[in-house]
Parts: sequence; C-alpha cells; structure tokens
Amino acid sequence: MQAVTKADIDRPINGMSFMILNTFIWTTIAVVSYRNTYLSLAEGIFALGIIILLYNFFVFKNFRKELPDESAIGDDEKKRGKGFMLIFAIEGLAILLAKNILVNIKMDYLFISSIALIVGLHFFPLAKVFRRKFDYFMGTWTTLVAILGMTFILKTNADRNLINAVVAMCCAISTSFYGIKMTMEGRRLLSLKKEAI
Repeated sequence: MQAVTKADIDRPINGMSFMILNTFIWTTIAVVSYRNTYLSLAEGIFALGIIILLYNFFVFKNFRKELPDESAIGDDEKKRGKGFMLIFAIEGLAILLAKNILVNIKMDYLFISSIALIVGLHFFPLAKVFRRKFDYFMGTWTTLVAILGMTFILKTNADRNLINAVVAMCCAISTSFYGIKMTMEGRRLLSLKKEAI
C-alpha cells in the first residue's frame, strides 16, 4: 500500500477550505436578500454545517503534519493546477462582465442567478480537468437552479429577493455537499494512515 503524503491530504484540505468559504458566501447572500423564518432555520443549519466542516478541516491540517512530503509534483498535477487557475480566472472575469452588462441594461436583479449560472457552468470543465464525475452533478444542479431562478424572476410576479435567496440557498446546498465529499475523502486518507501503523 502506497504511503499517504502531504500532497494527498492537501486535495481535500484545499477543496474543503474553498467550499467552506463558498457556503458562507452563498448563505450570506441569502440572508441579505430576504429575511424569513424558514430561511433563518436553513441558515442556522448551514452555519452548523460550516462549523462541522471547519472542525474536520483543522483535524486534517493537524493530520498533515504527521505525513511525509511527496518528492515531486508530477506533470499531470501541474497541468491540473494550471487548468484550475485558468477556469477560475475565466469564471471571475465572466462574473465581472455579467455584473457590468446587467447594470447597463438595467436588469441587475438577475445578478445572483447569473453568478449561480457561471458557477454551475464552471463545474463542467473542472470535471474534465480533475476527472471527477461528482462535478457533473454539481454543475447540473447549480446550472438548473440558476436557470429556474432567472425564469421565475422574468416570467412570474414572485418576489425577486425571495427568488434570489432561494437560488443562493440551493447553491449553498451544492457547496455543502462538495464539502462533505472532501471530508469523506480526508477521512478515508486518515483511516488509510491508521491502517498502515
């Protein structure tokens, strides 16, 4: 059995830190968009989820100290890192462009759903870069939520703030599930290390 290295645990650690941040952002967007008893309950659940993810994040960071360094980063890993950075840069640029376009055409109320659409679409190239089927599920879910949000805003008289809050909460569900997946991966590595002792 191959030894677990720092590079192995870095993947779930980095993924978790990103998902904790994004779950916090999406939950905050929901809070700012609309105040409601049921949404407040959901926000409390997400806050608890963030605390659990943070706990596991620090467990893995502590576990990392005991692991050996990997001698070198392979070419494949470097390509993945570059691919991620490129996708992330394009995503950021797309969000800035969407904001400017929506402000100029006086449809800024579609911004939350537009962010969700861009985030949803970014999962598809990520799935290819990291060879993760899970990203396809996350991309499909988030993209559908974004399209439904835009449709409800444009085609119904429903409260736009409520729709934005629901879209944000659905995106928080996506990032939470991703955080859970990263936690499970970290726990699997932790158990492999214990079995090797």
